[in-house]
Amino acid sequence: MEEEEKIFAGKMFDPRKKELKAIKHKAHLACQRYNTMNEFDPDRLPIIREFIGSIGNTYYFQGPVQFNYGCHTFIGENFFANFNLMIMDDARIYIGDNVCFGPNVSLMATSHP
Repeated sequence: MEEEEKIFAGKMFDPRKKELKAIKHKAHLACQRYNTMNEFDPDRLPIIREFIGSIGNTYYFQGPVQFNYGCHTFIGENFFANFNLMIMDDARIYIGDNVCFGPNVSLMATSHP
């Protein structure tokens, strides 16, 4: 069983394994790039699509943002996040349509047995 499969099965997993580190590293690098860019740069917003599980067509992240895996997060249409959003998406996170987050929101979906 792969480490990522263990996460979703609620089994003990090793976050140090190369497989999980690679997924997290991709998200962390993308967040770092996003956070250093000007909020009006048209190349900034599409960075989110590089690592997130899925997201609707209309969305905005004020930044800074930090995702642990990113690919375990699924966001609907018409989403807004104010500054300092942190998503610890060890387990899957589903955010519906028409959601607005205020500042300093943290979602912690860890699934340690």
